[in-house]
Amino acid sequence: MSSFILVELIQAQSLMPGNFSGGSDPYVLLQIGNITARSHTVEDTLNPKWNQVFNFQTDLGKPLTLTVMNQNILRPDENLGQVEVIFAPEPWETVRFKEKLKNVEKGSIEFTVRYIPLFDEESDHFRDLFGFDFGLVSDITRHEYEDALFGCQKFDTVANFEPPLWRNVPRTAQEGIGFIYKATVWEWIALSKIGSGYSSPEILKLMGPSFYSHLLERQGNEVAIDQIDRDVYRTFSLHHCFSFKEGRDMLARVLRTLAVYLPHIGYCQGMNSLVAYLIMVTTEEKAFRLSVMLLQYLLGSAYHVSGLTGVQVDQLIVEDCLAELLPQLAVHFAHYGVSISLITTEWFLTLFAGAFPFHTTLRVWDLIFCYGIDAIICTAFALLRIHEDHLLSIHDFEQIKDYVYRKTRLLFNESLLVPLILEMLSKKDWTTLRKNATSSLIQRQAEFDWFIKKQTNLSLTQIEKLRKQFGHVAFHGVVTPALFPQLFEEPLNSLVTDPKMGQNFWNHFDKSKTHTIEFKQYCVGIAPLITGGPEDRLRFCFQVCDFDDDGRLNDQEIKTILAWQYRSLGNNFNEGTLEEDLSLIFMSKDEKLLSIEEFVEYFKSKPLCFLLSVSLEDLPA
Repeated sequence: MSSFILVELIQAQSLMPGNFSGGSDPYVLLQIGNITARSHTVEDTLNPKWNQVFNFQTDLGKPLTLTVMNQNILRPDENLGQVEVIFAPEPWETVRFKEKLKNVEKGSIEFTVRYIPLFDEESDHFRDLFGFDFGLVSDITRHEYEDALFGCQKFDTVANFEPPLWRNVPRTAQEGIGFIYKATVWEWIALSKIGSGYSSPEILKLMGPSFYSHLLERQGNEVAIDQIDRDVYRTFSLHHCFSFKEGRDMLARVLRTLAVYLPHIGYCQGMNSLVAYLIMVTTEEKAFRLSVMLLQYLLGSAYHVSGLTGVQVDQLIVEDCLAELLPQLAVHFAHYGVSISLITTEWFLTLFAGAFPFHTTLRVWDLIFCYGIDAIICTAFALLRIHEDHLLSIHDFEQIKDYVYRKTRLLFNESLLVPLILEMLSKKDWTTLRKNATSSLIQRQAEFDWFIKKQTNLSLTQIEKLRKQFGHVAFHGVVTPALFPQLFEEPLNSLVTDPKMGQNFWNHFDKSKTHTIEFKQYCVGIAPLITGGPEDRLRFCFQVCDFDDDGRLNDQEIKTILAWQYRSLGNNFNEGTLEEDLSLIFMSKDEKLLSIEEFVEYFKSKPLCFLLSVSLEDLPA
C-alpha cells in the first residue's frame, strides 16, 4: 500500500433526533474501499463532538464514506445520514470538509482528511505516519517496515482514548495518553507538579492570553539568536513540518522567546529538537508554555544550562545503576572506552526526540511528565537492558555506538520499553541517588579543576569562566571543527577561520586527533594565550603558522602572519607592503627562514604579541 489517509472526525451539527427524548446517541462508521472504522458513541445529543483520529492504509483516489448512526439498545441502530467525498490533496496537505448529510432532512458533519505518502518518490526514502525519514527503502528490512506500520496503527488506537480524569492520570500515562489530548494533559500534569499551579503569579503570567505575543516583541541575546538561526535549518530538515519556511520560522520564534524568558538558560543545543516535537503535537503558543514547564520546572534549572550539570548528575546515576544491575555491560563499556555520557547526552538534552520513532518518544514523554526527571534515567537504563546481550557481543567502539543509535531509532514496540521503565522507577530511591550523585559530581569537578590549574596555571575563576563559555558552544560535551570558531572573538576568530592557519590552530587543541575537543583540551590549548607572557604567545603563533611542520618559518608563512596582523589592526596593506616587511625581517639572513628564537626576538615588540592575548572578558558569552 502506498499511503496513509489520516481522517480527523471533528463534530456533527443539528442531527435528526433518534430517541424518544428528542436526542440521539450518535456514532460514525468510516469506510475507504474495504477498510472500515467506527467512532465512539456520544450520548444524548444532536451536536456531538468526537475529535477522533483514524488512519487508513490504502491507495489515493478511493472515496471516503462517513455514515452517522444512532445507537439503540432494543432495536437496530438507525441511519442519521451519510456523506461521500473523493479527495486528491497534495502530500501532507490537510483538507477540511463541512458536508450536509444526505438522505435526511437536516444535519451536517465536519472532518479533515490528510494524505501521507509512505515513500518519498524524490529521495526514495521510507517515511512513517508522522513524516519521519527512516532511510532508503533498500536499507529497511521487511520486518522493520511492518513494525513501523504496526507502531503507527497502534498509536492511532491509543489516540482514540478519552481524556482522563485527574485521578486516572498516572494509570493513563502508563497506558498512553491519547494523541489529540497529549498537550492538554501534559500541561495539566505539569501545573499540578509545579506546586502552586494556577495560583502562582509567574504561572498566571505564563498562561496569560497575550503573554507569548508580548515576549515575541522583545529582543534576545544576539549569540543565542545566532546559534538558534543556524540550528533551525538542521532540525528535522527532511520532515515536512520544517522543510518549509513557515515551520522553520515557527520553531525559531519559540526558541528565541525561550531565550528571552529564560535568560539563565538562553539557548542550549538539544532544545531545538525538543521544541520541534512539541510543535508537531500542539500549537506554537502551547509549545512555548510546555517548553518552559519542562526546562524551568520538571527538568530542573540546571539541565540545559552551560556545563549541563543536571545532565551530568543523571549520567552518574545511570553509571551507578549499570555497575550494580548490569555489571557485565559496565565492564564491557569500560573495556572499549564507551562512556555513558557519549551515549546519553543527546538522549537527555532532547528527551529522546529523534532517538526513537515519533510515537515511542511521545509515550516516553507521557511518563516524563507524570513521573518527572527520574523517568529519563529509567528510559536510558531500560534501553541498555533491552540490548544488553547484543551489545556484549560487539567488540568495537564505533560498532557499539552505531548499534545503539540504529536500534533506538527502530524501537517501534513501546510495549517492550514502558514496563521496564515503570519497573525501574519503583526500584530505587531516586531522591537519595540524585543527592549522592550531585555530591560526587561536585567533588569530581573540584578535583578536575585543581588538576587543570596545576597543568595550565589558570586560576579556578578563569577555569569556571572557560567552562561556561565552552558549555555554550559544545554539543554532547565536545566541540567539533564546525563549532570551534564560536569559541573565539576577533581577532583570533579570523585566525581560526583562515584556510591555512585554521587547521593548524585546531591541531594545537586536538592533539589526540579525535576530531573533537573536550573541555580539558580546550583549557590546555588556550592557556598560553591567557596566562602566558609575550614569548609564550609568540611560540603559540609560531606552531600554528609552521604549515610544513619543519620547525622554521619561511617567507610565505611569515607573510600569512603579517597579513593577519594588518587585517586585525584594520590597516590598509598590499603585496608591496608585505614584501617591504619581509625584506626588513630577512635583511641580515642568507636564507628566508626564521627559527622559533629568531621569530620571538623580532616580533616581541610588535603588535602581533598584543593581538594574540586573550582576555576572558572578550570571550563569547
